[in-house]
Amino acid sequence: MKRSNLLKVVSVIMVVAMLMLSTTSAFAEVTAEQNATDTSVIISGSFPGHTPYEDVTLSVYPWDEAADTVDTTELPVAIGQATVQEDGSFTGTVTMDRSEPYGFYGVMVVPYDDMDAQVAKFYYASSDVKFEMLQRIINETDSTNQKANLEEAKYIIGFDMDRWDELATKADMDLQLDAAAAIISNLAQWRGTSYTIDILPDVVVEINRELYAQALNGSLVPDLAELKNYADVEEYYKELTAGNMSEAAAQKVIDSMFGAGFENAADMEESFKELVIIAGVTSPKDGNTMNAKHFIDTYGSDLGLTNMSKYSGLTSNQKVNVITSVRNSNPSTFEQLDAAFTAAVNQYNSGTPSNPSNPSNPSNPSNPSYPGNPDDGTIIVKPTSEPTAVPEPNYNDIDDIVWAQEAIKELSSRRIFEGYDDGSFGPNNPILREEFIKITVVGLYGADAIDMSASPSFTDAQNAWYSPYIASAETNGITQGIGDGLFGIGDQITRQDMALMLYRMIRAAGLDTSTDEYDFTDKDQIADYARDAVFALKNMGIINGYDDGSFQPEGNTTRAEAAVLLYNTLDKLGKLIR
Repeated sequence: MKRSNLLKVVSVIMVVAMLMLSTTSAFAEVTAEQNATDTSVIISGSFPGHTPYEDVTLSVYPWDEAADTVDTTELPVAIGQATVQEDGSFTGTVTMDRSEPYGFYGVMVVPYDDMDAQVAKFYYASSDVKFEMLQRIINETDSTNQKANLEEAKYIIGFDMDRWDELATKADMDLQLDAAAAIISNLAQWRGTSYTIDILPDVVVEINRELYAQALNGSLVPDLAELKNYADVEEYYKELTAGNMSEAAAQKVIDSMFGAGFENAADMEESFKELVIIAGVTSPKDGNTMNAKHFIDTYGSDLGLTNMSKYSGLTSNQKVNVITSVRNSNPSTFEQLDAAFTAAVNQYNSGTPSNPSNPSNPSNPSNPSYPGNPDDGTIIVKPTSEPTAVPEPNYNDIDDIVWAQEAIKELSSRRIFEGYDDGSFGPNNPILREEFIKITVVGLYGADAIDMSASPSFTDAQNAWYSPYIASAETNGITQGIGDGLFGIGDQITRQDMALMLYRMIRAAGLDTSTDEYDFTDKDQIADYARDAVFALKNMGIINGYDDGSFQPEGNTTRAEAAVLLYNTLDKLGKLIR
């Protein structure tokens, strides 16, 4: 995720410049680096075209700063060998004497073939020197002194010296001092403990994390590609780059990370996670509430959202209602998101608008005619067989689905299929099997005709708000469940299963239907049990399919699609007399 091409070019130029400074050749293929906790130096490189399985000599000399190369007037301070592999690569180790003074050295790699020797520069310090510097850094509690310590230690203990130096280029900010203060706090975990040189790699990791956080504060990094190296945010970063939120929201997250004034790396990590979840909830992919729900379900506990335990106990559509409420509050900070989430979850757990454990508690106090069904408040049914005139619903999220507006408004005005308490309908949200059964039998028979004491035979549909509606559908032959004595509670209804239920309604009403096959591009994927149903509904003009000629029988049905198909079926059955 790039901020600007100019910064990227500058970064590349800096990398090339550093390579030129660290070797005698800008294109040298040899690198050398001292191991963090002992005196060994790892040397690796490549000589393409070199005879395989022959050795190269590794000779370490003091570095001549004036000549910018190794000082071969002195004897080597260490010598080793490495074997060239088939691809020309090699890796070898030389061991420095602990008595060698700390400073810059160079290794000359001499191949036995007719090839030029290559040189790599590295910094060496004995384990004793490193441990002494490590102790100074861990025990320091003054940020100014720590800044001086870090300047001295940048070569000795091997942290990101280039980034440290870069922090000093921000003239209007003392980012090095800020980094020193954060490092003091971060390294306190070792202060007063009995540690050894073995912790040095972990200390370097913590130092580099704080340097990166301050580099972000100074907008000294070209993009966020390195963030995963300094913070535990890999999954969040994937959400940012995988298109699971709008492009504008993703870019806002990126922009917010630069110059943010992070106190330390932990603050940087937490802020990034919070920005991602805010963007995912408020601006999800395709504007779909189910995509917003994914961010809460996946990351809510990790970020410590209040009431996640209560949220986990809600029904699927109650959760959708919660997310819809949070989205409509349009939070811009994590605190605002948490407050909206907490309030919405508390509302559903207190019986307003729903409380499955207390069916006598009204589910929608704002609608006195609501019978108090202990469901999620999504489907509102007035217990009367006669349509009651109510104001035409004015949902805030159906403007873009013109094809479904008439059906949604008509079914809502008849109290067959209504929306959420926050004024939305949730047209793109999926509908569950038990929810579809409820609107189907209420639309077909009227709420008065439902025996609210009835219970179906399905073992997973007992003693719940949906039991009477499923019992009615089972008695009238609309559903036979999914097999093994189960109805399929909690499953999203597929398009072919919905077609089958509607087809059985039509057959029960005695309508003459044709089941001649229609040439859907995926007709061979329609299950045998649903083929007649799908083709009959197509021939009656109840269903159409998609623009690409497919039916997508295994696809899940959205609330908008369910509204249109139920509306069309009830219209054919003469149930929508106006």
